[in-house]
Amino acid sequence: MDGEHPARVPDAVIAEIKSREHNGFVELPKPRGFVPGMRVQVTGGLLYSCQRKVFMVSPPDTCVS
Repeated sequence: MDGEHPARVPDAVIAEIKSREHNGFVELPKPRGFVPGMRVQVTGGLLYSCQRKVFMVSPPDTCVS
C-alpha cells in the first residue's frame, strides 16, 4: 500500500514475476547457502580465522571441509 492507495509496481517487475510462474505458482529463488567448492572462513571456535573449501553440505546446512 502507498498510503490509502495500492502501490504502483513497474511493468518490468510484474513481467519478471510472471516469468517465474508455473502451473499457477510463482517459483521463488533458491536460498543462498553453502555449496561444494565455496571458500569459507571459520568465525569462531578452535579453528577461528582458518579458511577452508566446502567439500559437501548435508542438512541442515552442516558443512564438511
